[in-house]
Amino acid sequence: MSQQLSNRVVFYLFSILAVVFGALIYNISLGETIALKENFESLQDQVANEPGYSKSLALISEQIREVESIISSSRSVDETTQQKILNYIEKSKHGANLVEVPEGVSYGHGIYAIETHEIVLRGTYVQLVKLINDFETDFGFAKLKSVEFFRNENLRLKTTSLYARLYFQNITK
Repeated sequence: MSQQLSNRVVFYLFSILAVVFGALIYNISLGETIALKENFESLQDQVANEPGYSKSLALISEQIREVESIISSSRSVDETTQQKILNYIEKSKHGANLVEVPEGVSYGHGIYAIETHEIVLRGTYVQLVKLINDFETDFGFAKLKSVEFFRNENLRLKTTSLYARLYFQNITK
């Protein structure tokens, strides 16, 4: 009988503790949510009551339109430079494989245009470094500006591949 009484007391204590803890957590999370909502509404009222609100909004909209016009005016890259890079990789005897050739980007300002090309290669470290060295010393159509090495693990085949992402830039008139 005393065992049943002690089990019943433990059950009631745990129930009371769970209710108190749940109420505390609920109040903390709900209190922060209500405070955040009130803060948002007060900021919204301050912005709406500001006298230069519509002018500043118009100015920001104009700046956004200017940025969008600059972005949309960037033209597509000249295919000959990218094709020369691809032909150079095909003719190389180092054994690196071409994996990805994203479309190049060109940004023009005035009479000059900066073309940026990205190439992703796969191979051994020696193959990639030899090809990168050849690009730096022999390739004259674009400058190699950046190289990023990374690896990819294929868990199903239990193999690891080494990749190199090459960035080329060329300035044209």
